[in-house]
Amino acid sequence: MDPALAAVSRAVTDADGGTAIGEALRRFLANPRYLALARGALIVVISDGLERGDPTDMVRATDRLSRLGHRLVWWSPLACSPTYRPVTRGMAGLLPHLDHLGGVQDLATGLSEVERIPAVVAGPRRAAWRLFTREREHDRHRRRASPPVAPGRPAVAER
Repeated sequence: MDPALAAVSRAVTDADGGTAIGEALRRFLANPRYLALARGALIVVISDGLERGDPTDMVRATDRLSRLGHRLVWWSPLACSPTYRPVTRGMAGLLPHLDHLGGVQDLATGLSEVERIPAVVAGPRRAAWRLFTREREHDRHRRRASPPVAPGRPAVAER
């Protein structure tokens, strides 16, 4: 094994299955200097939300951040996928506390999310939960309302 990789493996103990997001947020909230900076601020968390172990600390810390700041935005590289749904225990628990859940995986998607910030700030509090549940309801009704399509026939009738 490459000596540099071996050294990194010894130093980074949580690189193989989630991160300690809850612990990091708890430490942030325990520091009075950071707490003062977060009060009334637009708070942006960049994380995939894949908490290592029990996500309870992450959800509690996110709830506190949401009440402390003006708006709480969560950017996840996973949310860049059009099929992404925040259904893990951790992300499902966070969603009610978020004002926006966006996808960032590179500079272009980051810039796109930064450009959305004025709308997030002007919009309703905790909109991420409402948008996600509305989208799920829409999907459920669309699946129910769609008649079965016979093989070889167009899905939409031509007029």
